[in-house]
Amino acid sequence: MNLKKKLKKYTEVISIAQNELFASPSNYIARLFIHALRISVFGIIYSFVFNESGKTTIDGFTAVNAVWSLALVQIIYQCSRNTFTQIKDEILSGQIETKLNKPYSFIVFSFLDAIGQAPAKFLGFAAVTIAVLITFFGVPDFSIIQLVGFLPLFILGLILQTLNLQLIALSAFWIENPDPVFWITSKLTWIVNGTFVPLAILPIAFRTVSDSFPLSAPFFMGRIFEINSISDLGKFLLIQLVWIMIIMFFIRIAYRKGITKVSINGG
Repeated sequence: MNLKKKLKKYTEVISIAQNELFASPSNYIARLFIHALRISVFGIIYSFVFNESGKTTIDGFTAVNAVWSLALVQIIYQCSRNTFTQIKDEILSGQIETKLNKPYSFIVFSFLDAIGQAPAKFLGFAAVTIAVLITFFGVPDFSIIQLVGFLPLFILGLILQTLNLQLIALSAFWIENPDPVFWITSKLTWIVNGTFVPLAILPIAFRTVSDSFPLSAPFFMGRIFEINSISDLGKFLLIQLVWIMIIMFFIRIAYRKGITKVSINGG
């Protein structure tokens, strides 16, 4: 298949993924409502904590900064589709064997299917986030560099999160039930990426460890308030790019070895 036909095929994958999102608008609206409720609860909790502590800032970090940071992390979660389940099920059921001779890459196909809904999801969840936070909790002071860094941190973060899920799913080639692996990595991600506690108010040593962790790098958008210069933004983007290349390398190796196992064992 030539390049033009491949691009057309992959574009169709993205289009189908987008259509699936709007095929059930009630489900999409329900998720937006739950997201609004979740970030509202975070906002109430952190506003209460700051008020009770008698402090307006923690290391220069306000309650409004904390709420926005947590909400931005949630946007990454909401925009990333769980490609883990899709790949795992196809491997364990043996369906992947029927796709090995298809005129496209199974890994690229699953990746595009996973991120195909991201643009529409981002617009929806970002709009809800902005509306809820501005209405009930206020607007933090964004610098120009923070506003500039917002979108690239989101894009690279979404790509890396999807790749992480793909790599975990490929463990199904060797593990009969990879769900525990997914469960452990998910809970570990919650700890290191600022899902519940903004990393900016945690000790510097913890943040340093988090900076170099592939499970936390997808969520650097939630650390936007730590970016005070172009070098800060460059550091976060570079870490994301490095992990994207590393994870892609391991996906390539795992997939090549995995499909060899399928060929030998007949699925």
